[in-house]
Amino acid sequence: MKKIITILFIAFSIILTAYSCKGENGAEPKETLVDPSSMTWTVDTVFYPLYESFQTLMQSIYVIDSNNIWLCGHCDDVRGGFWRYTASGWAPYEIFNDISLSSALPRKIVGANNNLYIVGNKNDGALLLKWSNDKWNEINTNLNTSMLNGTITGSGSVTACGYNGVMLNYDGYTVTYDTIVIKKKYNNYTYSMPSIAQYNNDIYVLASYLPGDVTDPEWSYYLLKGSFNNWKFVDSFKINSSSTIDSYKFGTYVLYSSSWGKLYSCGPMGLWQWNNNSWESLISNSYALYGIYGVRDDYILSVGVYGKIYFYNGNSWKELTNLIPNQSSIFFRDIWTDGKTIYLVGNINGTTTLIIKGKKKT
Repeated sequence: MKKIITILFIAFSIILTAYSCKGENGAEPKETLVDPSSMTWTVDTVFYPLYESFQTLMQSIYVIDSNNIWLCGHCDDVRGGFWRYTASGWAPYEIFNDISLSSALPRKIVGANNNLYIVGNKNDGALLLKWSNDKWNEINTNLNTSMLNGTITGSGSVTACGYNGVMLNYDGYTVTYDTIVIKKKYNNYTYSMPSIAQYNNDIYVLASYLPGDVTDPEWSYYLLKGSFNNWKFVDSFKINSSSTIDSYKFGTYVLYSSSWGKLYSCGPMGLWQWNNNSWESLISNSYALYGIYGVRDDYILSVGVYGKIYFYNGNSWKELTNLIPNQSSIFFRDIWTDGKTIYLVGNINGTTTLIIKGKKKT
Protein backbone atom coordinates (compact mmCIF):
# COMPACT_ATOMS: atom_id res chain seq x y z
CA MET A 1 0.00 0.00 0.00
CA LYS A 2 2.83 2.34 0.91
CA LYS A 3 4.40 1.66 -2.52
CA ILE A 4 1.14 2.56 -4.30
CA ILE A 5 0.85 5.86 -2.38
CA THR A 6 4.44 6.72 -3.31
CA ILE A 7 3.78 6.07 -7.01
CA LEU A 8 0.62 8.19 -6.93
CA PHE A 9 2.50 11.02 -5.22
CA ILE A 10 5.23 10.96 -7.89
CA ALA A 11 2.66 10.98 -10.71
CA PHE A 12 0.78 13.89 -9.13
CA SER A 13 4.05 15.82 -8.72
CA ILE A 14 4.89 15.36 -12.41
CA ILE A 15 1.46 16.62 -13.51
CA LEU A 16 1.65 19.58 -11.12
CA THR A 17 5.15 20.50 -12.34
CA ALA A 18 4.11 20.29 -15.99
CA TYR A 19 1.07 22.50 -15.41
CA SER A 20 3.07 25.05 -13.39
CA CYS A 21 5.34 25.56 -16.42
CA LYS A 22 2.33 26.78 -18.39
CA GLY A 23 0.38 29.98 -18.12
CA GLU A 24 -2.71 30.56 -16.03
CA ASN A 25 -4.92 29.08 -18.74
CA GLY A 26 -2.73 26.00 -19.07
CA ALA A 27 -1.13 27.13 -22.36
CA GLU A 28 2.59 26.99 -23.00
CA PRO A 29 4.14 30.44 -22.34
CA LYS A 30 5.34 32.23 -25.47
CA GLU A 31 9.03 32.56 -26.06
CA THR A 32 10.25 36.12 -25.62
CA LEU A 33 11.25 37.58 -28.98
CA VAL A 34 13.28 40.71 -29.68
CA ASP A 35 11.66 43.91 -30.91
CA PRO A 36 13.51 45.01 -34.08
CA SER A 37 13.64 48.57 -32.74
CA SER A 38 15.84 47.40 -29.87
CA MET A 39 18.32 45.49 -32.04
CA THR A 40 21.87 46.40 -33.00
CA TRP A 41 22.28 46.52 -36.79
CA THR A 42 25.37 45.70 -38.83
CA VAL A 43 25.93 45.79 -42.60
CA ASP A 44 27.95 43.49 -44.88
CA THR A 45 28.62 44.35 -48.52
CA VAL A 46 28.39 41.65 -51.19
CA PHE A 47 29.99 42.48 -54.54
CA TYR A 48 31.69 40.21 -57.06
CA PRO A 49 34.70 42.19 -58.35
CA LEU A 50 36.23 39.80 -60.86
CA TYR A 51 36.20 40.29 -64.63
CA GLU A 52 34.80 43.81 -64.34
CA SER A 53 31.46 42.65 -62.94
CA PHE A 54 29.19 45.68 -62.66
CA GLN A 55 26.17 44.29 -60.80
CA THR A 56 25.85 41.91 -57.86
CA LEU A 57 22.13 42.04 -57.06
CA MET A 58 21.13 39.23 -54.72
CA GLN A 59 17.43 38.57 -54.16
CA SER A 60 16.98 35.38 -52.12
CA ILE A 61 18.34 34.26 -48.73
CA TYR A 62 18.08 31.02 -46.76
CA VAL A 63 19.39 30.73 -43.21
CA ILE A 64 20.26 27.30 -41.82
CA ASP A 65 22.12 28.68 -38.79
CA SER A 66 24.30 31.67 -37.93
CA ASN A 67 27.31 30.15 -39.70
CA ASN A 68 25.54 28.57 -42.66
CA ILE A 69 23.60 31.01 -44.86
CA TRP A 70 22.92 30.87 -48.60
CA LEU A 71 22.34 33.80 -50.93
CA CYS A 72 21.64 33.97 -54.67
CA GLY A 73 20.58 36.33 -57.43
CA HIS A 74 21.81 38.23 -60.48
CA CYS A 75 25.44 38.99 -61.26
CA ASP A 76 27.09 40.00 -64.55
CA ASP A 77 29.51 37.13 -63.97
CA VAL A 78 27.41 34.05 -63.21
CA ARG A 79 29.98 32.91 -60.63
CA GLY A 80 28.93 35.87 -58.53
CA GLY A 81 25.31 34.69 -58.38
CA PHE A 82 25.89 32.17 -55.57
CA TRP A 83 27.16 33.16 -52.11
CA ARG A 84 27.59 31.43 -48.77
CA TYR A 85 28.22 32.69 -45.25
CA THR A 86 30.34 30.61 -42.89
CA ALA A 87 32.41 31.39 -39.80
CA SER A 88 34.90 33.01 -42.20
CA GLY A 89 32.32 35.48 -43.54
CA TRP A 90 30.64 35.97 -46.92
CA ALA A 91 32.31 34.48 -49.99
CA PRO A 92 31.23 33.55 -53.53
CA TYR A 93 30.41 29.87 -53.85
CA GLU A 94 32.28 28.18 -56.70
CA ILE A 95 29.18 26.75 -58.36
CA PHE A 96 31.04 25.40 -61.40
CA ASN A 97 32.93 23.02 -59.18
CA ASP A 98 29.54 21.33 -58.77
CA ILE A 99 27.76 21.76 -62.11
CA SER A 100 28.77 22.20 -65.74
CA LEU A 101 29.67 25.66 -67.02
CA SER A 102 26.58 27.54 -68.23
CA SER A 103 24.75 30.84 -68.26
CA ALA A 104 22.77 30.39 -65.03
CA LEU A 105 20.58 32.81 -63.10
CA PRO A 106 19.54 31.52 -59.65
CA ARG A 107 16.29 33.22 -58.69
CA LYS A 108 15.04 31.57 -55.50
CA ILE A 109 16.40 29.39 -52.71
CA VAL A 110 13.66 27.01 -51.61
CA GLY A 111 13.99 24.98 -48.46
CA ALA A 112 12.51 23.21 -45.48
CA ASN A 113 15.05 22.31 -42.81
CA ASN A 114 17.98 20.85 -44.76
CA ASN A 115 15.92 19.96 -47.84
CA LEU A 116 17.36 22.71 -50.02
CA TYR A 117 16.86 23.64 -53.69
CA ILE A 118 17.63 26.55 -56.01
CA VAL A 119 15.37 27.36 -58.96
CA GLY A 120 15.98 29.75 -61.83
CA ASN A 121 17.06 29.62 -65.44
CA LYS A 122 19.99 28.14 -67.32
CA ASN A 123 20.72 28.88 -70.98
CA ASP A 124 17.09 30.11 -71.35
CA GLY A 125 15.76 26.90 -69.79
CA ALA A 126 14.91 25.78 -66.28
CA LEU A 127 17.55 25.58 -63.56
CA LEU A 128 16.93 23.16 -60.69
CA LEU A 129 19.67 22.44 -58.14
CA LYS A 130 19.47 20.22 -55.05
CA TRP A 131 21.93 20.41 -52.15
CA SER A 132 23.18 16.98 -51.12
CA ASN A 133 26.54 15.38 -50.24
CA ASP A 134 28.00 18.85 -49.57
CA LYS A 135 27.49 20.16 -53.09
CA TRP A 136 24.83 21.41 -55.52
CA ASN A 137 23.55 18.69 -57.81
CA GLU A 138 21.85 19.67 -61.06
CA ILE A 139 18.51 18.04 -61.87
CA ASN A 140 17.92 17.77 -65.61
CA THR A 141 14.45 19.17 -66.31
CA ASN A 142 14.50 19.26 -70.15
CA LEU A 143 12.47 22.47 -69.98
CA ASN A 144 13.13 25.46 -72.23
CA THR A 145 11.23 27.80 -69.86
CA SER A 146 12.91 29.39 -66.84
CA MET A 147 11.57 29.01 -63.30
CA LEU A 148 10.83 32.05 -61.15
CA ASN A 149 9.89 30.61 -57.76
CA GLY A 150 9.26 27.39 -55.88
CA THR A 151 7.97 25.80 -52.69
CA ILE A 152 8.54 22.64 -50.68
CA THR A 153 5.29 20.66 -50.44
CA GLY A 154 4.06 18.63 -47.51
CA SER A 155 5.44 15.47 -49.13
CA GLY A 156 8.93 17.01 -49.31
CA SER A 157 9.00 17.49 -53.08
CA VAL A 158 9.76 20.85 -54.71
CA THR A 159 7.20 22.50 -56.99
CA ALA A 160 8.32 25.42 -59.15
CA CYS A 161 6.58 27.88 -61.47
CA GLY A 162 7.79 30.14 -64.25
CA TYR A 163 6.92 31.69 -67.57
CA ASN A 164 4.04 30.76 -69.89
CA GLY A 165 2.21 28.83 -67.19
CA VAL A 166 4.85 26.10 -67.01
CA MET A 167 5.30 24.25 -63.72
CA LEU A 168 7.50 21.38 -62.57
CA ASN A 169 7.55 19.05 -59.59
CA TYR A 170 10.53 17.01 -58.42
CA ASP A 171 10.02 14.35 -55.75
CA GLY A 172 13.65 13.35 -55.45
CA TYR A 173 13.45 10.84 -58.27
CA THR A 174 11.25 12.08 -61.11
CA VAL A 175 10.44 15.45 -62.70
CA THR A 176 6.80 15.93 -63.73
CA TYR A 177 5.28 18.88 -65.58
CA ASP A 178 2.09 20.86 -65.96
CA THR A 179 0.97 23.98 -67.82
CA ILE A 180 -1.72 26.37 -66.57
CA VAL A 181 -3.55 27.95 -69.50
CA ILE A 182 -4.87 31.43 -68.74
CA LYS A 183 -6.36 32.76 -71.99
CA LYS A 184 -5.82 33.19 -75.69
CA LYS A 185 -2.26 34.16 -76.54
CA TYR A 186 -1.61 37.47 -78.23
CA ASN A 187 1.52 38.28 -80.20
CA ASN A 188 4.29 39.53 -77.91
CA TYR A 189 2.27 38.66 -74.81
CA THR A 190 3.88 38.42 -71.34
CA TYR A 191 2.64 35.61 -69.09
CA SER A 192 4.47 34.74 -65.90
CA MET A 193 3.87 33.07 -62.55
CA PRO A 194 6.16 34.88 -60.07
CA SER A 195 5.27 33.13 -56.82
CA ILE A 196 3.92 29.88 -55.39
CA ALA A 197 3.07 28.55 -51.91
CA GLN A 198 1.40 25.56 -50.30
CA TYR A 199 -1.52 26.46 -48.05
CA ASN A 200 -4.16 24.14 -46.55
CA ASN A 201 -2.95 21.20 -48.66
CA ASP A 202 -3.41 23.14 -51.91
CA ILE A 203 -0.83 24.85 -54.09
CA TYR A 204 -1.55 28.56 -54.59
CA VAL A 205 -0.02 30.40 -57.56
CA LEU A 206 0.18 34.05 -58.59
CA ALA A 207 -0.03 34.74 -62.32
CA SER A 208 0.12 37.89 -64.46
CA TYR A 209 -0.74 38.37 -68.10
CA LEU A 210 -0.18 41.30 -70.48
CA PRO A 211 -1.50 40.98 -74.05
CA GLY A 212 0.61 42.30 -76.89
CA ASP A 213 -0.33 44.10 -80.09
CA VAL A 214 -3.33 45.86 -78.55
CA THR A 215 -4.05 49.59 -78.51
CA ASP A 216 -4.68 49.98 -74.79
CA PRO A 217 -2.99 47.07 -72.96
CA GLU A 218 -3.91 46.18 -69.42
CA TRP A 219 -2.41 43.76 -66.93
CA SER A 220 -4.52 40.87 -65.69
CA TYR A 221 -3.61 39.30 -62.34
CA TYR A 222 -4.80 35.94 -61.05
CA LEU A 223 -4.73 33.80 -57.95
CA LEU A 224 -5.07 30.09 -58.66
CA LYS A 225 -5.15 27.05 -56.41
CA GLY A 226 -5.23 23.28 -56.80
CA SER A 227 -2.77 20.61 -57.82
CA PHE A 228 -1.18 19.35 -61.04
CA ASN A 229 -3.79 19.02 -63.80
CA ASN A 230 -6.48 20.35 -61.45
CA TRP A 231 -6.39 24.14 -61.17
CA LYS A 232 -9.10 26.72 -60.58
CA PHE A 233 -9.26 30.49 -60.49
CA VAL A 234 -9.76 31.91 -57.00
CA ASP A 235 -9.46 35.65 -57.58
CA SER A 236 -8.42 38.18 -60.23
CA PHE A 237 -8.30 41.86 -61.14
CA LYS A 238 -7.07 44.12 -63.95
CA ILE A 239 -4.85 47.20 -64.00
CA ASN A 240 -4.59 49.83 -66.72
CA SER A 241 -3.36 53.40 -67.07
CA SER A 242 -6.37 54.84 -65.22
CA SER A 243 -6.30 52.43 -62.26
CA THR A 244 -5.84 53.68 -58.68
CA ILE A 245 -4.39 52.13 -55.53
CA ASP A 246 -7.84 50.74 -54.71
CA SER A 247 -7.79 48.73 -57.95
CA TYR A 248 -5.31 46.26 -56.42
CA LYS A 249 -7.04 43.34 -54.68
CA PHE A 250 -3.92 41.41 -53.64
CA GLY A 251 -0.14 41.47 -53.91
CA THR A 252 1.19 40.38 -57.27
CA TYR A 253 4.85 39.67 -56.40
CA VAL A 254 5.00 37.26 -53.47
CA LEU A 255 2.86 34.59 -51.78
CA TYR A 256 3.82 33.59 -48.24
CA SER A 257 2.30 30.66 -46.35
CA SER A 258 3.08 31.09 -42.66
CA SER A 259 3.79 28.54 -39.94
CA TRP A 260 0.74 29.82 -38.01
CA GLY A 261 -1.67 28.95 -40.81
CA LYS A 262 -2.15 32.21 -42.72
CA LEU A 263 -1.57 33.08 -46.37
CA TYR A 264 -0.23 36.51 -47.33
CA SER A 265 0.57 38.33 -50.56
CA CYS A 266 2.60 41.46 -51.18
CA GLY A 267 3.55 43.62 -54.12
CA PRO A 268 2.70 47.06 -55.51
CA MET A 269 0.46 49.00 -53.14
CA GLY A 270 1.00 46.89 -50.05
CA LEU A 271 0.35 43.68 -48.14
CA TRP A 272 -2.76 41.48 -47.86
CA GLN A 273 -3.95 38.48 -45.84
CA TRP A 274 -6.14 35.75 -47.32
CA ASN A 275 -9.30 34.92 -45.38
CA ASN A 276 -10.27 31.81 -47.38
CA ASN A 277 -12.54 33.67 -49.79
CA SER A 278 -11.28 37.27 -49.89
CA TRP A 279 -8.24 39.42 -49.24
CA GLU A 280 -7.87 41.78 -46.27
CA SER A 281 -5.56 44.77 -46.75
CA LEU A 282 -2.95 45.02 -43.98
CA ILE A 283 -0.62 47.68 -45.41
CA SER A 284 -1.79 50.07 -48.09
CA ASN A 285 0.62 52.50 -49.74
CA SER A 286 2.15 53.36 -53.09
CA TYR A 287 5.42 51.53 -52.38
CA ALA A 288 6.04 48.00 -53.58
CA LEU A 289 6.78 45.30 -51.01
CA TYR A 290 8.97 42.39 -52.12
CA GLY A 291 9.39 40.24 -49.03
CA ILE A 292 7.54 38.93 -45.99
CA TYR A 293 8.61 36.54 -43.22
CA GLY A 294 7.51 35.82 -39.69
CA VAL A 295 7.94 33.60 -36.64
CA ARG A 296 4.37 33.65 -35.33
CA ASP A 297 1.24 35.78 -35.63
CA ASP A 298 2.66 38.51 -33.39
CA TYR A 299 6.07 38.78 -35.08
CA ILE A 300 5.95 39.45 -38.84
CA LEU A 301 8.11 41.66 -41.07
CA SER A 302 7.62 42.91 -44.62
CA VAL A 303 10.13 44.86 -46.73
CA GLY A 304 10.33 46.65 -50.06
CA VAL A 305 11.56 49.60 -52.07
CA TYR A 306 12.87 52.89 -50.66
CA GLY A 307 14.05 51.15 -47.50
CA LYS A 308 10.55 50.22 -46.37
CA ILE A 309 10.48 47.87 -43.36
CA TYR A 310 7.22 47.07 -41.56
CA PHE A 311 6.85 45.13 -38.31
CA TYR A 312 3.70 43.57 -36.83
CA ASN A 313 3.71 42.95 -33.07
CA GLY A 314 0.30 41.30 -32.82
CA ASN A 315 -1.58 44.58 -32.43
CA SER A 316 -0.55 46.89 -35.27
CA TRP A 317 1.86 47.35 -38.16
CA LYS A 318 4.66 49.85 -37.55
CA GLU A 319 7.11 51.23 -40.08
CA LEU A 320 10.73 50.94 -38.93
CA THR A 321 12.86 53.86 -40.09
CA ASN A 322 16.47 54.93 -39.64
CA LEU A 323 17.68 51.52 -38.49
CA ILE A 324 20.80 52.04 -40.63
CA PRO A 325 22.30 55.02 -42.49
CA ASN A 326 20.73 55.85 -45.88
CA GLN A 327 17.99 53.27 -45.36
CA SER A 328 15.63 54.99 -47.79
CA SER A 329 18.04 54.38 -50.68
CA ILE A 330 17.95 50.58 -50.29
CA PHE A 331 15.77 48.28 -52.39
CA PHE A 332 14.95 45.42 -50.01
CA ARG A 333 14.43 42.11 -51.81
CA ASP A 334 14.16 39.46 -49.10
CA ILE A 335 14.06 38.89 -45.34
CA TRP A 336 14.52 36.13 -42.76
CA THR A 337 14.08 36.05 -38.99
CA ASP A 338 13.78 33.71 -36.04
CA GLY A 339 12.53 36.47 -33.75
CA LYS A 340 15.97 37.05 -32.24
CA THR A 341 18.03 37.76 -35.35
CA ILE A 342 16.93 39.43 -38.59
CA TYR A 343 18.63 39.28 -42.00
CA LEU A 344 17.66 41.78 -44.71
CA VAL A 345 18.79 41.51 -48.34
CA GLY A 346 18.96 44.88 -50.06
CA ASN A 347 20.26 46.23 -53.37
CA ILE A 348 21.83 49.68 -53.50
CA ASN A 349 22.88 51.94 -56.39
CA GLY A 350 21.77 49.22 -58.81
CA THR A 351 25.18 47.57 -58.40
CA THR A 352 25.74 46.14 -54.93
CA THR A 353 23.99 44.00 -52.33
CA LEU A 354 23.86 44.75 -48.62
CA ILE A 355 23.22 42.04 -46.04
CA ILE A 356 21.87 43.82 -42.99
CA LYS A 357 21.79 41.90 -39.73
CA GLY A 358 19.79 42.85 -36.67
CA LYS A 359 20.53 41.24 -33.31
CA LYS A 360 19.72 41.85 -29.67
CA LYS A 361 21.92 44.46 -28.04
CA THR A 362 24.48 42.99 -25.67
